[in-house]
Amino acid sequence: MELYPKAFEYYKKALKLFQSSKDLNGVGTVYENIGEVMIAQKNYDSAIDYLSKSIDIAIKQDDKDGMSSVYTDFGLCYARKNQNRLALSYLNKSLQIASEYKIVYNEAYALIGFATVYNLQKDYKNAYKYVIEGQKLAVKLGNLSIRSNAALQLNRALAGLGKYEEAYKLLRQYNDLNDSLNNNESIQKLTTYNLELDFATKQQLFAQQQKEKDLLYQQKIKQQRLINAIFLTIILGMVAISVVYYRQKRKQQKINLMLEEKNKEVLLQKTSIDDQAQKLNGLNILKDRLISVLAHDLRAPLSTLIGLFNLLQDDTISHEQMLQMIPGVLKKLEYTSDFLDTLLFWINSQMENFENSTKSFFIKDVVAYETESYHEQAALKGINLVDTVPDNIVIAADPNSIRIVIRNLITNAIKFSNENDTIEVSARRQDDQNYVISVKDTGTGMSEDQLHKLFKSKVNSKAGTNNESGTGMGMLFCKDLVEKCSGKIWVTSKQGQGTEFSFTVPAGTINESRLEVA
Repeated sequence: MELYPKAFEYYKKALKLFQSSKDLNGVGTVYENIGEVMIAQKNYDSAIDYLSKSIDIAIKQDDKDGMSSVYTDFGLCYARKNQNRLALSYLNKSLQIASEYKIVYNEAYALIGFATVYNLQKDYKNAYKYVIEGQKLAVKLGNLSIRSNAALQLNRALAGLGKYEEAYKLLRQYNDLNDSLNNNESIQKLTTYNLELDFATKQQLFAQQQKEKDLLYQQKIKQQRLINAIFLTIILGMVAISVVYYRQKRKQQKINLMLEEKNKEVLLQKTSIDDQAQKLNGLNILKDRLISVLAHDLRAPLSTLIGLFNLLQDDTISHEQMLQMIPGVLKKLEYTSDFLDTLLFWINSQMENFENSTKSFFIKDVVAYETESYHEQAALKGINLVDTVPDNIVIAADPNSIRIVIRNLITNAIKFSNENDTIEVSARRQDDQNYVISVKDTGTGMSEDQLHKLFKSKVNSKAGTNNESGTGMGMLFCKDLVEKCSGKIWVTSKQGQGTEFSFTVPAGTINESRLEVA
């Protein structure tokens, strides 16, 4: 006991030395040693203060050895304070680190710590389990202090379990180990003296080095003052020159900046003119195409209807002949009406004041309506039209735009499918933000050249499997409307095997009411 105050005095001196040399590892170790001295003196609150400082440094330095050792000290300290749950928690942390990083000394130290706590709790069975493991490691290490502590805790565990004969053997073993430790007392005293002498020598050396550093520092200050005076004179002269140069430079920079801004304005104007010219060229191509469609493809059904009425007026055909002709004329008119709806909606979408009324809705509502609308048309060609879109998919887009896109893709698939072919409308999640809507058919498919031209404004319409006509503009409208809904459209196809059109749409929220499709 008389050694503890002296040890505390040495540790305080060592602490100052390590702090002055900014040796964090040394500071942390001294804090831990002082904490252990406080535990031995039963000054547990002070021990916890010093151990807390030590663990902070160990964590900051990522010192696994130090962390494991200090956690065991915490455990033993709280065990002495009868705070067993907290003690076991710290011992668990110590054992986990020591086991993971194979720090055998700390692992044995922690295991014997567990035995100490469980003996204090009179849980002799667990104390026995842990001390046996700790004793094995202590023997392997050959450390007398740990072996002595292990023998003491094993003696207490065996006595608690009623194994008095074995406990007595362990007590004798503990006494033998303690005698061995006491036999080293003279060596320990000599070591203490040597440490004290070494510490004093290092202090003297440190003081001498500090004096030399101070003298050198004073000399450097004198030199630096002389150099500063010379540099100050040079700098003042350079400042005077720099001021004149700076003023001239600023004037030149202003002129250059004005010229640069003028060049940017000219470049922006040129870019704007080029963009407008490109858009105007595209609009001219589109205008020519629309004029061609309106002049030919849309005029033909009206001419057929006028011709039918003229025949009726002249009594050239019978009522039965008229009834036979009506389905064909009606089919052309329905196609013309659908195309006009799409065309008018698309033209409206090109206006600057067009409102893209994006809302969240169930895509199933739109797909179900369109597949039902074209079910009869598909059936007349012997085509199986299937809707496999799940009921719970909610997207965020303009409903009318999506309706027109799906309608065009379905009619296009019907147009290029044969009897016994299948058309499937499906939907799947692409990622957290988007869904993919697909219309897949097993029809005629397309060549590489057709795929390349598909979304271009110069594409020519191809007749369907029943010689159905078309404008060739439906896919152009689809691409534009999908992109206005923040999506992308693409197609995969093999000639003779079928085609699959797919487009993405943003995912919506599920708290919207179901869409009324009309």
